[in-house]
Amino acid sequence: MPQAVTQTDSVSRVYAKSLFELADEAGQLDVIAGQVDSLGDLLGESPELRNLLENPAVSSQTRADTISRVFGSRADELLVKFLLVLNAKDRLAALHGITAAFGHLMDERSGRLPVEVTFANPPSEEELGRVRDQVSASTGKQAQLTVQIDPDIIGGVRLRIGDQLIDATVAARLRRLQHQLSTAGRQHARSA
Repeated sequence: MPQAVTQTDSVSRVYAKSLFELADEAGQLDVIAGQVDSLGDLLGESPELRNLLENPAVSSQTRADTISRVFGSRADELLVKFLLVLNAKDRLAALHGITAAFGHLMDERSGRLPVEVTFANPPSEEELGRVRDQVSASTGKQAQLTVQIDPDIIGGVRLRIGDQLIDATVAARLRRLQHQLSTAGRQHARSA
């Protein structure tokens, strides 16, 4: 079930790709990737910083000063300049999405494939290995699993790989069976 791509997602990907290409050309991809990852963590852990950077009520100059003060001596000059460009173009609200999109680009480059896998109960290492091996074999990429637990699925497994959802849960099978029975019942009632 593909999700609609929002304008923010599109903007995030465009900026992430620009930073990715600049870092790659400068031979600094690994350094910038680590710093972008840390930046994403920092934004997730510090709602105050995220609000300061993303709030349109905060002046552009205040945001630029904050970027220079917080990141100037800690981050690579390329990343600091990138953040200042985002600020100048009023795109800091997309920063969290940019860090995520940059991570996806790094995963693609290294042949890793992020996969969200949902189980009804905590899986064993054997189950995780089996899912990882099957996804890796079918995609040709190294599956990186993020496990979620949802007792409502009853059993089976649900995979989200990018925009693709593979729902092999008992709950999904029951919904399909209910739909089939309902459809068959209506058809039977019409023909009687």
